Parts: sequence; structure tokens; C-alpha cells
Amino acid sequence: QDDEFTHLYTLVVRPDNTYEVKIDNVRVESGSLEEDWDLLPPRKIKDPEARKPDDWDERAKIDDPEDTKPEGEWRPRQIDNPDYKGKWVHPEIDNPEYSPDPHLYAYDSFGVIGLDLWQVKSGTIFDNFLITDDEKMAEEIGNETWGATKVWGD
Repeated sequence: QDDEFTHLYTLVVRPDNTYEVKIDNVRVESGSLEEDWDLLPPRKIKDPEARKPDDWDERAKIDDPEDTKPEGEWRPRQIDNPDYKGKWVHPEIDNPEYSPDPHLYAYDSFGVIGLDLWQVKSGTIFDNFLITDDEKMAEEIGNETWGATKVWGD
């Protein structure tokens, strides 16, 4: 949020490898840990054996060879390229480095919390961090602490 008010930020990571981000106890984002974050190698990679054919023409338009140059500055008329084959798409293969992880959400220890911040304004304050495996309790504590002290503008 970019305002002068206090906010409650919540990250929920679930055992089905999904996540949910809430701001002020309202969901703003959700998805799959594997699909939305680079936590595992990609499932597919570009085939290292595949090469674009030498005769592959990706130019949709070409100069008209029958256009004649008049006096002065000139650019030839453009026509559809009869040899146009479309943009070449590099074929993909299964990544041998990829292996699914059904326990992507799980960590042995949550002994620390880290924040990676970049800010240009002073005055930002962070407090009241809670790490728990009880989603309902986290929401209740958020409402009891942040919810009781939040300041809303008129």
C-alpha cells in the first residue's frame, strides 16, 4: 500500500503448495508456489539440439522488388513476403533437472524472518511479526492488534 496508514500484511503458505497474500485481511493475490515462483527448475527447457533452419524467413514484409526509385529521398514500397514462415518458435523438451516437490511449502525451521526492502521515503515502521501454522489464529490476532489500532482517513 502507498499511503499514510498502518497495514497488516499476511502470507499464507498451504500444504497443497498454494499461497495467498492478504493486505488488511483481504486477499490480493493467490496461486501456486511452483507455477508462480522460481523455487524449482522449470519443467520445460529449450531443446539444445534444435536450431532455426537457415532458410527460415521471419520477415512479414519485404521491399517490393518491382518498385522503382524516383528522384530524391525514397523508401521502397513494402509487400507481403512470399517466403514468410512466421516467427520461429524454439521447441521445448522436458527438463532433466526438474523434479516435482510435494513438500515445497514445508520448512524444517522458521527460526528467522527476513525482509528485502527498497524504499525512498522515511518513516516506515515494521512491528508485530507472527509466524504460525494456524491461519485462523493469525487472522484473529491481526484483527485484535492491527485491527484495534488502525487509523482510517476521512
